[in-house]
Parts: sequence; C-alpha cells; structure tokens
Amino acid sequence: MTEPNQNPPATVPEQPEAKPPLKKGMPVVIALVAIVALIGIANVSSLLSGNKKSAPASAMPMRPAAPNAQQVNSFETQQQMQARRDAEERQHQLELAAAMQQLQAEQSVPGPEAAGTQPMTTA
Repeated sequence: MTEPNQNPPATVPEQPEAKPPLKKGMPVVIALVAIVALIGIANVSSLLSGNKKSAPASAMPMRPAAPNAQQVNSFETQQQMQARRDAEERQHQLELAAAMQQLQAEQSVPGPEAAGTQPMTTA
C-alpha cells in the first residue's frame, strides 16, 4: 500500500517582473531635437519674412593693379645696398685670409717633422 503524501505540492510564488530603467540618454536626445527644431523654425521664419540685410563691405582695400613706383624704387635701393655690403664682406674676408698667410709666413716655425729636424720616432 502506498501512503498518501502528507505534504502538499510545493508551489513557487509568482515573481514580480522588474521594469526596465528609463534610458538616461533619451531626455538628452529629446532636448537636442527640440533645440534643432527651434533653430530650424527660426531660419524658416526669417527666410519667409524677407528681411534681407546687405552683406557688410570688406574693410580690406582693393589690391592695386600696378605696383607702387616708390616701393619698387625702395626695394631696388635695398638690393643695391645689400650687394654693396656683400662685396665689402668678401673683400674683408680676403684681407683677413691674406693677413693670416702673412702671419704664418712671419712665424715660420718648422713643424716637428720638418725637413731639417730629427724625426720624433725611429720609424
């Protein structure tokens, strides 16, 4: 004989389902869409109203068609002065080189291996 089950069958209570959390990015997206919509509406309304403002003229003067003669003359003068300075510098370098050669000739101390001296090593 079988004994009757004295414990009632176990039942699992119904579990509450958690609601998904509100996406925190959604309010930001809605705010950005609202801002873009307001800017678009403002642009369309200004386009339809027809208040056209003339563009401001540039503060920059127009370039002259021909170069200024005084500037060209000044540039040529600067070029001539620079060429003159370069020539004077070359002349000065030549004078220095000649003076160095003269100084070396005056000192004319023979080196350690000169023709008339004993060699420093036997080799």
